[in-house]
Amino acid sequence: MNRPKTNIIYKNPILKKELYFSISTSGEVIKEFYCDETYLLPRSRKKVNFSGTASLFTEKMLFPFDIRLPYVRAIEELCDQKISDYSKYIRLIIKEFNKLDNHLTCLAMLFYYSNMPKMYNMVREDIFTVRKVFMMFNDQDSASAYIIPGGILKDIPWGGMESIERFSKNFIPNIKKYKTLLQNNIILHNRLENNFVLNQKELEKYKIFGTIRRASNITNNFIDMKNSDYEKIDFGINVGDKFRGEFIDCWDRFWLLCCEMETSLKVIKQVVSKLFFTKEKYIEAPKLKYRKGKSTYVCDGTSGKVSVSCEYFEKSKELSIIINLPHAAILKMLKHKLPGNLTEDLLIILISMNFNFNNMLML
Repeated sequence: MNRPKTNIIYKNPILKKELYFSISTSGEVIKEFYCDETYLLPRSRKKVNFSGTASLFTEKMLFPFDIRLPYVRAIEELCDQKISDYSKYIRLIIKEFNKLDNHLTCLAMLFYYSNMPKMYNMVREDIFTVRKVFMMFNDQDSASAYIIPGGILKDIPWGGMESIERFSKNFIPNIKKYKTLLQNNIILHNRLENNFVLNQKELEKYKIFGTIRRASNITNNFIDMKNSDYEKIDFGINVGDKFRGEFIDCWDRFWLLCCEMETSLKVIKQVVSKLFFTKEKYIEAPKLKYRKGKSTYVCDGTSGKVSVSCEYFEKSKELSIIINLPHAAILKMLKHKLPGNLTEDLLIILISMNFNFNNMLML
C-alpha cells in the first residue's frame, strides 16, 4: 500500500521564490523524500539532465555568481588570458559580498520559520544594504554580469571604495548579534541542536563540500590558493568548532555561516586597502581568442563544489560548456538521510544545507 504524499512548498521570503518537495509521512515522521531537480535547474531549450549537470552551447548568458566566476575563469584558461591584480581585487569584493548575501538569506529564513520577526527584519535590512553595494557594480540586484572573461565590465564608481569600507565597519556589530543569539536563544538551541546530524564518513560518502563540510572541521575543500584570487590575501578557512567533535548538526552549520561572514569582512578590508595603494587601474577587458582544446576550473561555492569545463571546436566555431553543480550530491544525501526526521524540521534542515535559491542555474 502506498503511503500518502504531502507537498511541501518551500518559500523564500527574501527572493520571493518557491521550491516544491513531496514527502510521505507516518504521523509527524518523514518516511520518504522526493524532489524534482528541474525545479533547481529551470526548464530551457538547452539540455538539462538529472545529475545536476547542464550542457550548454553558448557563452552569452547570465549565471548566478557561484557559477559565473568559475565559468569566466574556465574561459580565461581556455584563452590563456592573464588578469590584472586590479580586476582580481574587484572580483574578490563582489565574491565576498555575494557570500554575505547568501549567508544572510539563510539566517533570514531561519528567523522567519522560527517566528522571530524582530531578528528577521534586522537581517532583511542587512540584505538590502548588501544589495545596494551590488547595485554599484551593475544595474540589477545580481552583480554577476559585472564579471566578464578578461576582466570586469567597468571601473568601480566614484566613492565606491568609501561606501564598501563604511559598510564593513557598520556590519561587524550585527554579526556579533547573530552569533550571540545563536549562542543564547533557547528556541534556536531546541530547534537546531542534534537536528539532522552528519558525520565525516557521510560527507565523504555523498561527496558533500562547501560550508556543510567545513562545519565538520574538514578543510580539504576545492580552494586552489595558488591560482585563486585569494593568493595575495591573508585569511583563514573557517571550520567547525573542534570541541563539538566530528558530528555536526543544524546549529553547527548556521554558526559557521556567521563565522564566514566575519572572515568575508576581513577579506574585504584587506582588498580595499590594496586597491587604495595599487598602481594598477581599470583597463577594458580585451577581446579573447579561443584556442582549440579544453579547460576546467573547480572552486568551492557556498553550497559545495562547482566545476566548469569548456571546449572550443575550431571547425564549427562552437564553444561547449559543462557545468557541474553541487545540488545533486546534496539531494542524494537528503533522500537517504531525511527519513526518520520530523516534518516540522524539514525547512530548517533545507536552509542549513544552503537551499536558498541563490545558486539556481538561470538559462
